[in-house]
Amino acid sequence: MRILLVRHGEAVPYDTMPVDERRWLTERGRAGVRAVAYALAEKGLRFTRVYTSPLVRAVQTAEILVQHVHPACDVPVLVHVPLSAEEGSPAQALAVLDSARPDDTVVLVTHMPKVSALAAQLSGGQRFSGFETGAACLITRQQGSAQVEFMIDPSRLD
Repeated sequence: MRILLVRHGEAVPYDTMPVDERRWLTERGRAGVRAVAYALAEKGLRFTRVYTSPLVRAVQTAEILVQHVHPACDVPVLVHVPLSAEEGSPAQALAVLDSARPDDTVVLVTHMPKVSALAAQLSGGQRFSGFETGAACLITRQQGSAQVEFMIDPSRLD
């Protein structure tokens, strides 16, 4: 199974929208997520399942990824509350993987610090402190072992 962990794109600041759950992506955030989506498409990555935090900026990130990686295919974006920053443990956030097939590629869109905790748990304890907004990390899990395949940071893309 392949798991693509994604931190939502850059969101508007709190002074624009003081209700955290409603903060939306900035244009720069949208552009960064699109750039990551194009890079994923160039690598030939295809998603079978997409789960996101219910917060607006995470849902927007998931929708942009699906739209640009799967333009002709309808992969549903499913809300999974434990992926939100304040709700649920990493184990609860990863529970959606229990129903995944070995050949699935599952996308999990979430927030800091949860995204780095999920990456560490999935990869067997590696540290992931530099998860920038819009960044994506692909982890492959097979028969109890895990390997980080790549990490894409939108600030490092042309």
